[in-house]
Amino acid sequence: MERKEESESTLFLGGQHAIKLASEIILDHFGESIQKTCLALMTKGSMSVDEIIHETKYEYKDVRSHLLVLLQQDLVSAHIEPNESEKPNSDSSKSKKSRPKPTKY
Repeated sequence: MERKEESESTLFLGGQHAIKLASEIILDHFGESIQKTCLALMTKGSMSVDEIIHETKYEYKDVRSHLLVLLQQDLVSAHIEPNESEKPNSDSSKSKKSRPKPTKY
């Protein structure tokens, strides 16, 4: 069991080094603000725009601009999360008007 713990910590360190390297490349190519947005995604995983705003403390227009650059360069991808009312076995989905679906990056 000891070896498994060793390999997991080595994998974790490798992951941290990969994030640091990727972060430095983003900084060199796109600047500090986009690096901060990208670093939040790399360390926290998939997040909504609101979560990215909360994490980075940037305004909506800035985060939107950063994500646009990252999307255009194919460095992030976006997917839409279904609303609770649109999930299977929901009878109220036809009667209630639903809010816009949050997009995750």
